[in-house]
Amino acid sequence: MVNRGAEQGNAAAGLNAQGLAARLRTAIARDTGLAIDWRPGPSGLLLPQLERGELDAALTQAPELELALERQNLVHDRRPIALGDFVLVGPTMDFYQKVVGASANNIVTVGHWSPYRADWTKAKPFYDAYVKKFNEIPDHLDSALAYISCEILQQAVAKAGLDKEKLREVISTTTFDTINGPVKFQGVENVATPTAFLQVQGDKIELVWPASIATAAYRPKTSW
Repeated sequence: MVNRGAEQGNAAAGLNAQGLAARLRTAIARDTGLAIDWRPGPSGLLLPQLERGELDAALTQAPELELALERQNLVHDRRPIALGDFVLVGPTMDFYQKVVGASANNIVTVGHWSPYRADWTKAKPFYDAYVKKFNEIPDHLDSALAYISCEILQQAVAKAGLDKEKLREVISTTTFDTINGPVKFQGVENVATPTAFLQVQGDKIELVWPASIATAAYRPKTSW
């Protein structure tokens, strides 16, 4: 019996290259005696094939499409194969906790700014002013980055005027005071702000790593 499966979209080549497909094939053959014919492709194309009965099984990452098939009773016993507390896009935005609710608590995401760093004296005033003006919290990633960029440009223009070459020189050599603390560039790289992780903790979004800028300790996520 050939059980046909597939990996998700553009990740397919990577899954094959990293050996996941081969490991799954070996494990399934060992545990069930079934031979697997992997057919990589985008999830959005694989799920209609699954619906038409052209595939026996599919490993996909397209939650909305998967739920649509489940509502039609075309998918049974759908189970996630892995769960983690890391979500790349969304948790830093105001709408996320409103939509996801309590399940958002203790999710970890990418971000390097929080209003709760006491030594970033501009951070909390920016947060408070944003909430007052827009009646929602700032995106702790994109809103912060946009404002930091404006701060850098404002300070550079104040020092160099509008001459492009002078601005380039000032931006490449000056340490800027921002809502994210000091920012300094080497070439196009900000060498002062570390890569960091944020975590939703109740009604706050806290920096949990690295320890040098953490505003709270990491909390394990125990439920969804």
